[in-house]
Amino acid sequence: MVDNLKKWLKFAIGGFVVWAGIQFALVYINRLQLANIMDNECMDARRQNYDESTLLNEILNRAKSTISVPMVDIEFEVVVPDDPREGTYSVTATYTDYANLFFKQYPVDIVLTANAEPPMR
Repeated sequence: MVDNLKKWLKFAIGGFVVWAGIQFALVYINRLQLANIMDNECMDARRQNYDESTLLNEILNRAKSTISVPMVDIEFEVVVPDDPREGTYSVTATYTDYANLFFKQYPVDIVLTANAEPPMR
C-alpha cells in the first residue's frame, strides 16, 4: 500500500513538473514569435522608410495574426531616425506574460529590443 502511494506521488509530482515546464515553454515561444516579428518589421521599415506609427501598426497587425495569445498591456517604444540612411531603427517592447499553473498565474516580465542598423559602406 505504501509503495503504491509513493509510486502515485512520484507520478503526480513528475506530471506537475512536466506540465509547469510546458506552461513556461509557451511563454518563451510567444517571446520568440514577437521578437521575430519585431526584427522582420524593423528591417522592412528600414527598407521602406516607415514612420513610427506605420512601423508600430505593422508589428501589431502581424502579431495579431501570428501569436495565439492576445497581447495585453504591452508597451512599445519606437525610434525612427530623422535620416533613414544614417540612423538606427529601434523597437523596444515591454510586457508581462503569465505561466498558468494550477493554483496561480506566475508573471514573467519580458523586455525585447529589435534594431535595424544602416548598411555598412
